[in-house]
Amino acid sequence: METMGKLMQMKVLISGLRGLGVEVAKNLILAGPAQVILHDEAPAELRDLGANFYLTQEDDPFDPSRAEACRAQLAELNPYVAVELHRGPITEQLVQQVSLMVLTETPQSELVRLNKLCRSAPNPVGFIAADCLGLASFVFVDYGDAFMCHDKDGEEPRSAIVSGVTLESPGTVHTHQDRRHGFQDGDSVVFKEVQGMTQLNDGKPRQIKVTGPYSFTIDEDTSKYSAYISDGIVTQTKVPHHIPFFSYEQSLAQPRHPGEEMHVPDMAKFGRSEQLHFAVQAVLAYREKHGELPAVRDAAAAKECVDLAKQINEARKKGGNPQLFVEELEEEIVTKVAMFARCMICPMAAFLGGVVAQEVVKFTGKFSPIHQFLYFDMFELCPATEPDWKPKGCRYDDQIAILGSSFQEALANMKLFLVGAGALGCEFLKSFAMMGVGCAGKITVTDMDRIEISNLNRQSLWICRSTGSRLGYLRSVPTLSPS
Repeated sequence: METMGKLMQMKVLISGLRGLGVEVAKNLILAGPAQVILHDEAPAELRDLGANFYLTQEDDPFDPSRAEACRAQLAELNPYVAVELHRGPITEQLVQQVSLMVLTETPQSELVRLNKLCRSAPNPVGFIAADCLGLASFVFVDYGDAFMCHDKDGEEPRSAIVSGVTLESPGTVHTHQDRRHGFQDGDSVVFKEVQGMTQLNDGKPRQIKVTGPYSFTIDEDTSKYSAYISDGIVTQTKVPHHIPFFSYEQSLAQPRHPGEEMHVPDMAKFGRSEQLHFAVQAVLAYREKHGELPAVRDAAAAKECVDLAKQINEARKKGGNPQLFVEELEEEIVTKVAMFARCMICPMAAFLGGVVAQEVVKFTGKFSPIHQFLYFDMFELCPATEPDWKPKGCRYDDQIAILGSSFQEALANMKLFLVGAGALGCEFLKSFAMMGVGCAGKITVTDMDRIEISNLNRQSLWICRSTGSRLGYLRSVPTLSPS
């Protein structure tokens, strides 16, 4: 309730309403902040239909901006959230009026400028930058120098029965061996009902270091305490802890804090995040130089991005620690990012949109936020040989550019049977439709459950006037047609 109370007062600006931006907006509006401000003056394009589920063929010739085309349907998701448009550049005055901003498809120089405005605002303004560059993606989070996390994991506090406490520095606490204590390094605990060593019953939180499944040490000298006799309960307590963040500009050169490693979402790709850091920087530097991202499968542009990545890495090497550099840059990684940087496919946007929306919720102090860059890729989807990727002037052009025409035909001919159209099923249906699954085949859906009010905060196909069975409602949803 405390977290929801904070969330319901937040005002969030989302800039960039292509696939990723609209996913973030959809998830966030369902969660229920006070206000969501949409910003994107770029005209919608036909290829945007492959990732933005609120653009339709009827919008042709796409005169309205993407933000204008999406606003009405986004607002319909939750009547308790004010969904508004912002036209023109993002000014310092606007930054100071919001709680947090999410930026997608934004040039590097603009990210640096807006991050500085967020950090210098009288009230802390959260800053999230994210983008999907074909099969690669990144998220950057900056919640300022003074961010406090009040509950790092959201779990119920654990308790254990004390079976012994040593007289030493630091004191070691042993717990009953009928159950593991489940504590982690850095947790804070309080003691009660300890017999003998009554000094521990003062209710003061004590930080611990785990030494085993049935023991831990407390950051305290117990050698002069009275001897432990029996009994006692030790309970985990949530203590707010300070998480400092670097600015975006500083993080470009120093993406990890001292003593930390970069996030590794896939242990099979250990070291990939460092490589992606330079690849993404090079692609963004290319956009700063040319005013646009590298063209799809443009070998010359990809080669220029590789050269830019090498230059950035060499500059980092000269800077020395604690700046990040890699001993050997993997040119293949940079090339794959550059080749598909202009593409936005639905599955990548949906995944990253969920991650970013959850990071917005974490600005309330609930759960530990990403600290600070997160990189993710799905390069294993790249065909072994170059496919027939030439654009066809259709909504699937971005998908075809990566996976090829034959792959798109295989998707169209699929016959799928989806059991369950709840929160996850709705996401599957939305993705199937935008990817063109079953256009020449068929998608069959079954779900005999009924729509409950509690469904409305996590299922984007239900709206507040929905009644009856889920399957009956889906039959009336026009946006589900993959054609």
